[in-house]
Amino acid sequence: MRWLCKGLVVVGVLLGLSASAYAQGFLESSAARRISQETGIPQQLIRAMFVEEDDAQFILAFIYINEQTLAGRLKPEIQTAITPFVQRNALLVLVVPARSSFFDPFAISFVQNIFRIALEPQMVTPITPDFAAGVLPSDVVSAGVIALDSRVLAEQPFEIQYAGGYSATFSLNPESAAPTGSGSSGGWVFGDGLRFLLLNLLFLFLFPFLLV
Repeated sequence: MRWLCKGLVVVGVLLGLSASAYAQGFLESSAARRISQETGIPQQLIRAMFVEEDDAQFILAFIYINEQTLAGRLKPEIQTAITPFVQRNALLVLVVPARSSFFDPFAISFVQNIFRIALEPQMVTPITPDFAAGVLPSDVVSAGVIALDSRVLAEQPFEIQYAGGYSATFSLNPESAAPTGSGSSGGWVFGDGLRFLLLNLLFLFLFPFLLV
């Protein structure tokens, strides 16, 4: 009986973790969908992940840069900043902290066909001066561009990771399914309802920065 009780506890914990990961993925997919709706950029070009650590709590959004991205409802200064990267297999990266947070763009890496690609300084172009390792104030959007060039094959799925514990998978095929949730290992301290409210609060800062 004791072993049965222990087994039930283990199963309960695993189901709880699975439900938490599902909720996390659902919220991140919802974030990508909302950004797509507001910008007019196809959803398959957008991924989002939530990051929470002892010293950080922010949404991290990635938008693949191509002609469809330039056709979106982006501010002229954002379009000007990303236009040189249309043919460079590049991503627009947006960071929106919920509180004062440490962010390091070089904690971002890419995985494709089991190979990991770490960022090098020449791959990163800041749009805002604070797109660098350091503490970001709450409710201020930081932005930059990561140019992958030939390091990643855009026609094949690839994974983006942050700090080894958060991830999102890109599949740029227009016929692919909706964006896959990150399955982040970190868990937010808020319930799912409060997470959703916080997400919408962060959008109040992201969209004025990004949109016309």
